[in-house]
Amino acid sequence: MPLNSAGMNRSIFSGMGPTRTDGIEFDKLYAYYDRGKKRVADYLREYQYVSNYKYYKHLSSRVDHRFRLMDIYDYTMQDLHLTSIINTLFHHILGERYFIANADRSRDDAATKLIRTRWFTKLVKEILFSKLYAYSMIELGGVNPNTGTLEKIESIERRNVAPGDHLILEYPEDNAGWDVTTDRFRTDYVLIDGDEQFGWLLKAAPMVMSKRFAISAHTQTAETYGVPLVHGKTVMDETEDKQRLANEIASSRDQRIIITGIDDEIDIKDQISNDTNKIYTELVRVCNDELTKLILSQTATTEQQTYVGAAQIQYQIYKNHVEAMREFVVHVVNEQFMWRFREKGMAIRGDQEFVYSNNNELSPGEVKEILDVLTKSYEIDPEEIEKQTGIKVGRQILKESNGGLLETGGAGDDQVNFLRNQSTIAASLNKSTTGIFDTIIASVGLDTAKHPLLTSVSKIYEPARGHTHLADRVKLINAIAPKKHEEYYEILAPLLPQILEGEEIVTDADLVLKSAEQFLEAVRSGYGVDLGTIDLGHPENKYFRGVWDHVWAFAAVKQFQLLHSIHQSKDSFKGRLDLFQAESRKLNSIYNKLFFTAESNHIEHSMRVSAIWRGIDDPNTILQYQTVGDDRVRANHQQLDGIRRRKNDSFWGYFLPPWEYGCRCTVFDTGTTDGRTINKDRKLPDISEVPEVFRGNVGETGVIFGEHHPYFNVPSKFVDDIRKSVTEGQQLFTR
Repeated sequence: MPLNSAGMNRSIFSGMGPTRTDGIEFDKLYAYYDRGKKRVADYLREYQYVSNYKYYKHLSSRVDHRFRLMDIYDYTMQDLHLTSIINTLFHHILGERYFIANADRSRDDAATKLIRTRWFTKLVKEILFSKLYAYSMIELGGVNPNTGTLEKIESIERRNVAPGDHLILEYPEDNAGWDVTTDRFRTDYVLIDGDEQFGWLLKAAPMVMSKRFAISAHTQTAETYGVPLVHGKTVMDETEDKQRLANEIASSRDQRIIITGIDDEIDIKDQISNDTNKIYTELVRVCNDELTKLILSQTATTEQQTYVGAAQIQYQIYKNHVEAMREFVVHVVNEQFMWRFREKGMAIRGDQEFVYSNNNELSPGEVKEILDVLTKSYEIDPEEIEKQTGIKVGRQILKESNGGLLETGGAGDDQVNFLRNQSTIAASLNKSTTGIFDTIIASVGLDTAKHPLLTSVSKIYEPARGHTHLADRVKLINAIAPKKHEEYYEILAPLLPQILEGEEIVTDADLVLKSAEQFLEAVRSGYGVDLGTIDLGHPENKYFRGVWDHVWAFAAVKQFQLLHSIHQSKDSFKGRLDLFQAESRKLNSIYNKLFFTAESNHIEHSMRVSAIWRGIDDPNTILQYQTVGDDRVRANHQQLDGIRRRKNDSFWGYFLPPWEYGCRCTVFDTGTTDGRTINKDRKLPDISEVPEVFRGNVGETGVIFGEHHPYFNVPSKFVDDIRKSVTEGQQLFTR
């Protein structure tokens, strides 16, 4: 903004009527910036003025004079610690974590591209700055016809804004200005209220001032008392002789030479240390802690030494704080900017919203754990590692899987085998088209000839007929990591000696309970309903009763098949309980971690789509099938993208997502029953492409895995035992 000291001499009664109607130009806005040192008295004076504006109402027709605080805020923002923690917070809110979503919450890449710009990053920063300063004023530029997005945005100097009056002012002291709520300006100018009366910087200012004074006093103390005292002693009593010696001593500091009398003495007196500097350094530390609490809501992420438990708690507080700030950004963009973007000509539909990704940021420990898994099995782009950790990575060093690296570090046998298995998995996948499930099963040393059910289940869950995306590979490989499924094995372990000795244990209620609890959590996460808290006997909850029964039945037959596989292997380990336990542990890892990962993902997404389906009452409503739209979409799923059919169309009896394992497709309500919108000429995949296990409409039946699932292949003589385990498991669940 132009600086014009003459503005300080203008009368506060100046102005051209209550509202200016001429155009706003940046070179018409003048403000004076006082960069001088600020004291507590300055802070109190300005704070008193703006907070007691009614008392000064006789001086102005305006009610908002927060511009008077801006010099204090500018001074406050010069603090290095404050700017550092502000940047830390902003870093976790900016970046590529946001996008434009359609009505069904799916990402619209074309619309998102319009905001992947520098001006939008600047916009988000200004929204965040409204928390610090209490308000921001934005001017939106025009739309570039070549790119379809805004050319730029500009932030209006806060000294030239009276937010309480919705005015942009030519001079900060003016009574009249441009009212941004009028039709002429409302599309181009946006006032952002930070929901903070005077902003966070009002609270930060006293801390920064205290620091400045402490550092200044510390420096003065060091200059006064930090230099050793030179003591001169002479036998001469004359003042002139004493002064001569003093001058000689003073000049010797520069010249490094001094000539004294025969009986003169010179020595250095060290100051007696009483740690007076701690008074100042402790004050600075306290101020920094208070500033960190103000901006980040905790201090653990900035402290050099923190107890692990406390750090974890405070890190969660910080994550919640970031989430709240993101929610604030989302509300401001959706409520104040999206309609303006459309009015200015950007191709953003009225049913679309600005959203943040649901992916939570990882803690440093979580990042390390993931990188440990990835770097042992895959080539990772160095730029991605630098992006996630800030560490520049050079050329990747490859090590043989049978090298000493896997044998060192004090890892137990499970961990060593797991690391070796990862290398085996990666090598197998690179050399063949073997599916990820079959490869993992083979890598842990299980013989599928002895356990044919494993192959049958793998065939159902194998996504894209043998092709698995990198992200899915990592997730599934990590599924069998040691200690990830111990809660099942703790239940299973006491049963193994009995089984090895010949006792027939068909199923176990505790295993069924544990499995059902995890599946019910997937239902809750997908549909948003906790089946354990609703009246399943009520007629209105008939659908949920069906889901409940199906989940418990599926959990029971799953654990039956695990125990059945363990029984099948016992003859190979007669008298060797240790080997039998090792084999059982492997089977447990496949059933209750690898297969569970696939099953819970499918249950959660099935319930998510069911919630959409059951939220539509009119059977004539037209629904649209929609893929995620990335390079992972299978060809036959892409063939369905954009298909529109009425809710009562038989099409949805086969193709309501997910209709294969790993299917991420969804449906959404088009909001119409007009048959002209149905695209009847679209060619559909053959119904035979839908696996029998997934055929049906889960939104109507509540059946997630059909009767053709291998788990349900149970000899009739065991059915009663399985039913009994379900009853006992449900009784334990309700206790």
